[in-house]
Amino acid sequence: MIIKRHHVVIVEDDPLLNRVLAINFEQKNYQVSAFIRGSTVIEFIQNSKNHKFGPVDLIICDISLSDISGYELMNQLKDNSSIGKIMISMYGSEQNRIKAFHCGTDDFVTKPINPEELYLRSQALMRRIKPVEYGNRSISVLDMLLDMETMQLSKGSESVLLSKLEQQLLIHLIAYQGKVVSKAKLQQLLGNSEHAEGRSLDMLVVRLRKKMLNISELGKVIVTVRGEGFLLITS
Repeated sequence: MIIKRHHVVIVEDDPLLNRVLAINFEQKNYQVSAFIRGSTVIEFIQNSKNHKFGPVDLIICDISLSDISGYELMNQLKDNSSIGKIMISMYGSEQNRIKAFHCGTDDFVTKPINPEELYLRSQALMRRIKPVEYGNRSISVLDMLLDMETMQLSKGSESVLLSKLEQQLLIHLIAYQGKVVSKAKLQQLLGNSEHAEGRSLDMLVVRLRKKMLNISELGKVIVTVRGEGFLLITS
């Protein structure tokens, strides 16, 4: 399988470290967009589908930037589950790490940076959020396994066949596991399908939940949060 060249955005106001990281990722076959300042990054990411490198897959951002806080930047990207987010900082206290994770960061690396370690952490993150690109055809859902090629959800010898829309819904809920996803966000993620609007979305969730319950008592983990959306509880 050919793995596409992922597009990484590096936001680091130390010019030397910025260049070192950029060169390292370029040598690892990444497409790199490097920024010294963070104020223009959000707009760049929003318009990156038109960029020659394509949409952004990963952002690596320092906490302390000269214009805006790395926390603020990450917080603005918090709801975008298609982008991996790594925070870097010389201040690796527990308080800073917890704050970073609350802002939606997927990983936290303390300076001084080992470029090879940062690359390996990035690869691990890419495999987790973009499993199909790495040939990982299955995703674990508690005690169940979702085969993304056959669209079968199974536990041991028991299995159920999901529709394409049910599978997409489950994958998006997994990506946001532990967080409430609004109906509007799910409709957007599902491509604004007429089968995912209003009550149709509610019924789609009901059907998925029922199929999960057919093979596992843990199938009731999809929770409806009244007035907000849906939540996948995985612990």
